[in-house]
Amino acid sequence: MKKCFTLSLTLVAVVLSTLSARAADWRFYGSARMMTWYESGDAPGFLNSHDNGSSDQRDSALTWDLQDNSRIGAKVKHAHIEARFEYGTGVNLRRLYGSWKFAPGQELLIGQDYTPLGGIGYSNQVYAADEGLSDAGTVDDGRRPMIQWRCRGFQLAFVTVQDAFVPDGYLAGSDIDVVVPKIEAHYRYEADAFYLGAFGGYQTYRVEADNAEVEPGVLRPGSIHVDAYVAGAEAGVTLGPVFVNGQLYWAQNAGAFGLAGLGFNQPVFAANGLQDATTLGFGGVVGWTANDRLSFEAGAGYTEDDNDAIGKAVGFVKKDKTAAYYIQATVTLAPGVFVVPEIGYWDLFDDIAGNDEGDFWYAGAKWQIEF
Repeated sequence: MKKCFTLSLTLVAVVLSTLSARAADWRFYGSARMMTWYESGDAPGFLNSHDNGSSDQRDSALTWDLQDNSRIGAKVKHAHIEARFEYGTGVNLRRLYGSWKFAPGQELLIGQDYTPLGGIGYSNQVYAADEGLSDAGTVDDGRRPMIQWRCRGFQLAFVTVQDAFVPDGYLAGSDIDVVVPKIEAHYRYEADAFYLGAFGGYQTYRVEADNAEVEPGVLRPGSIHVDAYVAGAEAGVTLGPVFVNGQLYWAQNAGAFGLAGLGFNQPVFAANGLQDATTLGFGGVVGWTANDRLSFEAGAGYTEDDNDAIGKAVGFVKKDKTAAYYIQATVTLAPGVFVVPEIGYWDLFDDIAGNDEGDFWYAGAKWQIEF
């Protein structure tokens, strides 16, 4: 099936390229990326590759694999219209959009691309398929279907709601109704040596049960609304070969909004109502560009998730914390050929009940060729 799909996609691209050679400019591209990491410690297997189920024991493992953000695609340009498609490993659609530049500095984009809160990462951390501190300190909403208006440094997008779920503690199997799209905005002012920015987002959806359920001492309403917010600021400065970038954000129900994170950032239904989770995240990087072939970067990030209702329910009021630290070098072996050695450490601290969630360190490199 994959072979047939890939062959069909190739044939369509070739035919379209041939038929429109006079009308549009097609430029195909690709990026092959390998991750080679040695990891030691214990943490959730969805971040590293060796969850041994116990934070009291050390475990070691090697990850030697193709990164899932390797890609192949094409950019198309014709007059005031631009378009792009991009596929990742496993025939995974990453980007597919068209954009219309209808006035100087203004653009209308329709399709799937990085959202206003999905393309503002400041970290170049390459561990875990270019993690970029997105699970510890940075906002990252990824690539989603949307309608976006861009006016120079300002972006406003109406985005597909893809992460709605029934909160724990409510009636399983309830109906989820989305009545408005997710709204995201981002503004960045850029000067020669610095930039300043602000961003925010809002999402809401309704969860409806067929019938309200009554238990001893508990009344579940027939419907609840799940609201999620994000707000933050960013800044960066470049002084010759040295650069410093940082970000700070606050979120309510970040997990429902769709942001990455390893802590408990989900709303829950408890104490006869919806209890919201709040998240505080911040981090920064400092780097030095030695020359065109060599640069260095060190970074750190931290998030803190809080939902008092869960803590009280189990007898604890604990904040769920995550921290990550790394140092790396980017070595350009030839134009389009890179290797990024990196060493880092992750600490998941304790969960909301006071249980140790583990920590681990890693060392290795990402290997990348652009074509």
